[in-house]
Amino acid sequence: MNAAILPSPRPLRLAPPVTKAFASASQRVIYMFIIVQFLSQGLLVVESLGSLRSYLRIAGFGSSLVMFFFLTRFPVYRSYPVRSLGIAFCAILVIGVFHPNANTVSAGTCQLIINLAIFAPIFWSSRVAGSTNFMRNVMLMFWIYSLAGSIVGVLQVYNPDRFAPSPEFVRKLIGTSADGLQITLADGTQVWRPMGLSDSPGGASIAGSFAVIFGIGITLTEKNLLLRLLAVFGAGAGMFCVYICQVRSIFLITLIGVVVYLVIMTIRERLPRLAFLAFAIPAVVVGGYAWAIAVGGVDVTSRLDTLSEQRATDVYYKNRGVFVEKTFYEIMPEYPMGAGLGRWGSSLTLFGDPGLPNSEPIWVEVQITAWVVDGGIPLFIVGYLAVILTCWTSAKLAIKAVDPSIADMAATVCSLNLSLVIMTFNYPVFISQMGITFFLLNAMLYSSAGGRPRKPAVAASYA
Repeated sequence: MNAAILPSPRPLRLAPPVTKAFASASQRVIYMFIIVQFLSQGLLVVESLGSLRSYLRIAGFGSSLVMFFFLTRFPVYRSYPVRSLGIAFCAILVIGVFHPNANTVSAGTCQLIINLAIFAPIFWSSRVAGSTNFMRNVMLMFWIYSLAGSIVGVLQVYNPDRFAPSPEFVRKLIGTSADGLQITLADGTQVWRPMGLSDSPGGASIAGSFAVIFGIGITLTEKNLLLRLLAVFGAGAGMFCVYICQVRSIFLITLIGVVVYLVIMTIRERLPRLAFLAFAIPAVVVGGYAWAIAVGGVDVTSRLDTLSEQRATDVYYKNRGVFVEKTFYEIMPEYPMGAGLGRWGSSLTLFGDPGLPNSEPIWVEVQITAWVVDGGIPLFIVGYLAVILTCWTSAKLAIKAVDPSIADMAATVCSLNLSLVIMTFNYPVFISQMGITFFLLNAMLYSSAGGRPRKPAVAASYA
């Protein structure tokens, strides 16, 4: 064939090499974003900022979208594998805004924006040039925030008048059910379940769970002895919060996360490092329990005793399992393609119309229900596929990464991943800022483990 008649190949536009200045700039942006996330959550517990609560929540989710537009000035470094599923997820949600049974356009748009903000790190993470030291700093930042939340939770138990929000503030947030979220200490004092750096009674249990998992990773990866000892102390404070909050699901999730970490480290034959944990983990679990019993009294033991007195499946069904069952047997058959956006949560409360015909509110307690209501079976499948692929990508790094430091950090991320995935059966995790945390940590881990792309990026690098 005559070569003259062949079309000339389209010239490839290559991405510039990753320079030190580019890497440093993109990493500083991530540090600032994480700080915004922490402030938008932690300041919610400050009563004097009550009038700014809506703005703080907007800042938490809005900053994720701002990152998407801001980072477009950077070239693509390494695309995240979950990107295609993220696009499919967002496309289904866009269709949900125009669903005939959707609530108001404002409520549907609000729900869409929240979900876009949660999945946004999948897209803009490709423009961040990570490194081992960068990922270490990210992990330390999340550990420090979890540690701070645990310590504040402890202080809210010991000195509620100074560190816990007033009863009026809590009742205004929670409503008439607020009083049921109080606990009675060993000395007879009634206090709210510690919130930590959140605005939800019992919220310190999540910070405590993260402090335990992050803390275990730090004890094995950090060389600084003082930092390792602080991590052990923080894990102890975290377990205290998990026990004293009396949230049984978080207790089980924490233990599962620890077991997952140990299994991964065993597979990688990091046995010498595990020797330290043979002392640290029992000390944290038993010490935290003894501490909680001394402060919380019999209420702590009576709540946890139900886990051994009844089958775990029975305990779960009575509390959250009934919502999962209703989703599969009632909501999914009625709305196989979704019920339309804006029919639950803050979107409905702030922008919706509960009295709109054929768009009445739907009660959502778990993530499965949230995705089925918003996008039906397609969103449910794509959402969980995205989460599972994210977990799988990090699990491969935890076991196969060449850099042992990256592998160690990946083991911690995997433990957190499983904790959050299990939590979806207890709470709509991926409609909260914890969803942003999930995708951010995993995407930054992937970027940090990749180094330079093996092949030059092409024209799409600037898209």
